[in-house]
Amino acid sequence: MASHFIIEKKHKIQGQEKSLYYRGDYTWTTVFSQRKLYKTREEAEKDNDLFISCLLYTSDAADEE
Repeated sequence: MASHFIIEKKHKIQGQEKSLYYRGDYTWTTVFSQRKLYKTREEAEKDNDLFISCLLYTSDAADEE
């Protein structure tokens, strides 16, 4: 099972706190399966430096789809 890193941030949308996942190209999604996966923490941190957000680790590659 491969390990991956993702970028996630919390944001209030219509009064509810939602998780937003970075998709790339400065876009975000609420759909977990559409998130951008990084193979290394270093790759993820390059994009994460552009945002005030959380860098999360997931080891469950089955969640990709």
